[in-house]
Amino acid sequence: MLRTLPSVVLALLAGLAGEGDEALVAAGPHFQAEQLLALERLEERLAAEKLRRLAVFDRMGGALAVRSRSTKGFLRTHAQMSQGRANRLVVLARELDRLPVVRDAQAAGVLSADQGEVLARELAPVDDPRARAEAAVLMVEHAPRLHLAQVRQAARQLHAHLVPERDSEGVGGGRAARPFQSWVRLSQTGTTSDPFWVVSGELSPLVGEKLRTALEAAMGTPVEGESRTHAERMGDALGVVTDLALGCGALPVTGGQRPHLTLIADLDALRATVCPAHPALDEHEDDDEGGVSRA
Repeated sequence: MLRTLPSVVLALLAGLAGEGDEALVAAGPHFQAEQLLALERLEERLAAEKLRRLAVFDRMGGALAVRSRSTKGFLRTHAQMSQGRANRLVVLARELDRLPVVRDAQAAGVLSADQGEVLARELAPVDDPRARAEAAVLMVEHAPRLHLAQVRQAARQLHAHLVPERDSEGVGGGRAARPFQSWVRLSQTGTTSDPFWVVSGELSPLVGEKLRTALEAAMGTPVEGESRTHAERMGDALGVVTDLALGCGALPVTGGQRPHLTLIADLDALRATVCPAHPALDEHEDDDEGGVSRA
């Protein structure tokens, strides 16, 4: 619902929607490219404003006032947001609340949303307010001229310099930070008659590149008349890659045996579809000591 937002926002949305597909095509790709980048920056600036308001709402305990147990719970329930996204938004809002210079730079269009998130993650843990503010000012000054990877590297160096390393007992000990660990979660969902799986996770650069290369190889070049989306083709390619892995015979054993798939079928179904005239199914139908049994 947008009724509580300024009317100028509604006018902006109406103006954007007023440009139909035909008008965009007639304007040409260069005009569309400029508009797409402008809309991306507008979305990022709106995101910065949303995070500022979310931080204020969180600080004042607004969730309790609207009968939610937490800010994350409020977003999940009232914004119909996934738990993961709600958690990320609240954490980011709290981090940027400690770095108003970064948040203001994103709101002004100086920083992209990804740059702001990188700086929030690396600089918010700095305990010394003065050091944290000076590091934020330094990064905001230079980040617009740097690639995202360079921003990340510089922010990590500042983090390493300003945030003392801690050992497992929470005291300074010079212990190296735990390296990134890839993880994948498979969750079966759907209904009994129509099940499916949800895949989520994070991969290291090397593992992600290996998976991308394997999937793109299995996808091949789209044929004429291809109706599947890129994501759907990637999903089918994942099935091809797993079939190859399971069929190569090189996977480690699990529980003393190699991975395999067990199919359970009714004997009548096998007789009707697999081998209806096979003598083993008739000669020993009731013989428990040989052949195939109905037991």
